[in-house]
Amino acid sequence: MSPRIFFALALIALCPRAGAFAPISFDHAVSAYENGNHAEARIAFERMAEAGMPEAQFNLGVMWLNGEGGPVDRVKAALWIDTASGAGYQPASQARDTVVGVLDDEQRAEFVSQRQDWTREHSLQALFQRHRARPCSDECSSAADADAGTTDPAGIPPTRITAGHTSEPLQLSIDGRQVYIDRIAPSYPRRATERGIMGVVRLGGWIRPDGALEQPHVIGADPRGYFEEEALRAWKQWSFKWAEDEAPSSPIYITQRIVFALEGEQVQGQTMRDISTAVERADEDPEAAYRALWMVEQFELPFADEVAVEAKTSVINQAAMEGVRRAQIDLARRLAYGHDVEQDRAAAIFWLKQAAFEGQAEAQFELARWKTLDPSFRADLLHAAVTGGFLPAVLWQIRSALDANEPDRDYVASLLDQLPREWRNRRDDAVIAQAHRIASGD
Repeated sequence: MSPRIFFALALIALCPRAGAFAPISFDHAVSAYENGNHAEARIAFERMAEAGMPEAQFNLGVMWLNGEGGPVDRVKAALWIDTASGAGYQPASQARDTVVGVLDDEQRAEFVSQRQDWTREHSLQALFQRHRARPCSDECSSAADADAGTTDPAGIPPTRITAGHTSEPLQLSIDGRQVYIDRIAPSYPRRATERGIMGVVRLGGWIRPDGALEQPHVIGADPRGYFEEEALRAWKQWSFKWAEDEAPSSPIYITQRIVFALEGEQVQGQTMRDISTAVERADEDPEAAYRALWMVEQFELPFADEVAVEAKTSVINQAAMEGVRRAQIDLARRLAYGHDVEQDRAAAIFWLKQAAFEGQAEAQFELARWKTLDPSFRADLLHAAVTGGFLPAVLWQIRSALDANEPDRDYVASLLDQLPREWRNRRDDAVIAQAHRIASGD
């Protein structure tokens, strides 16, 4: 009889998962297991294990060994625990010999025959090497500025704002349809100018068939508290006009990145020296190097052109492999569109998974919008982002719920509860007003 091996983890007490959704983050998967939801936990750990997470590989192996959430399979248990052990995960290393030791002759032969290929397919280091970004060659696509993070690029090239800046009209293809965009440039906040602060705001919204922008909102800002108000005020004033006979049948979600940058003498020399030093010391501090690279690129700082594409790619690869979540999401977007790197959408999905499985709602939402993924996985991702209170995901799900033939009153009400108060009380918003009518039974 095989020994039972239990999770050697510092379990985190989390609220029980609602509904039949499989958890996305590792902590929630552990919570699901502890709450007896073994089938859902097994699905979650399998997804994470296939993405190279050693802790999940060990836990999945334990579940295969003990028949929790599915049948017993000692060979798969041994393969997963062996892979986690090879990654240096201590509980797996302690359990490996015991698990392999209970295999019978036939099972051991199967384990040995599969082990090399299994490790090559699932070990984290092998996956890192397989999904590394490679600098763009001359043949790489130059149409990489779209900033949607999905397989249906509906982003607009970033708008760069400086003091006194005006923006030129754009003609773009969004979701394969031509649209004309008149952009209103936001004011550069005086408080930011006086302090020499630069920043980036990511915005979202839905373009209706008539060209109106619905539910414009802030996705995120770096730094917070300086630029969001001005960026959103300008975003609300943008106008969109679809080319003749190219208007969509329903609203299309788009994103926009507005970069607030200072120029010339307004950029302090010390800041520039600090950034240069950080890039040079990437091996010592990958996160600081990535942050410096991000500033160089976002704000088009004076020596931006001096940083070779190879150096940029090396810095972002290293930061992503070190677990810097922002770098993982950024790298995924670059890979999705071939921005300075060879386009590789499988690698883009891999890096989004790394961030999503660690609970990053932005990555969960972006990954949920990849139409090539399994529908149940996409539903689980979206559910995770919604329950995490990520505003774009909540708005997206409210719209989806209202599109149903018979919207679920209780579900719509629960989605409204996920909104921040200023959005929940926004009765002048047609979508929110309709959701309130459904939720109240009117």
